[in-house]
Amino acid sequence: MTTATALPAGHARRNLAIVAVAAVTALGLVFFMISSVTGAAWTDTTDNTGNSWATGTVSLTDDDLGVTMFTVDDMVPGEVVENSITVTNASSVPLDVRLYSDTLVDTDLLAQHLNLKIGTTAGAGDIYDGTLLAFATTFVDFANGTAVIDLAAAGTQTYHFWVELDSATLDTFQNTSAGLDFVWEGQTQ
Repeated sequence: MTTATALPAGHARRNLAIVAVAAVTALGLVFFMISSVTGAAWTDTTDNTGNSWATGTVSLTDDDLGVTMFTVDDMVPGEVVENSITVTNASSVPLDVRLYSDTLVDTDLLAQHLNLKIGTTAGAGDIYDGTLLAFATTFVDFANGTAVIDLAAAGTQTYHFWVELDSATLDTFQNTSAGLDFVWEGQTQ
């Protein structure tokens, strides 16, 4: 018969603790190995360098060289005066250009007797054909200007103007005057 020797009680608990620590350590190692294996991946990148953005410029000029287009004295009924002005898009971008009026001076009420024709070609009134007064009160800003002219960068457009003192203008309008500024505005498309 064999006899079993009993181990002291503290020794069994110590063995149990060692086994528990070993089991926890083994589980930790297994978890680390699994996460290391599943976390490994091949990678690569690509990039697109040197991106930049810059704004364009907007500049609208005309060829009047600072000289008034019309300074007419001593008009008589039926007389027609004409002049032209070329507008240039000096911008780096295309523009929508409209013509409108500013600063009507008409204390003598002569503007209703001045017939105005504006065209893009000689002899045509394809932009406007009516009185100076109607032009001044209708076309007052960009939103209410004449039809848009699409002007490419570095493009030009010549506007031809004809002003006639209506042949039916009464004698009571002798020694009277009217004035109006013309404005061209370009906005980006």
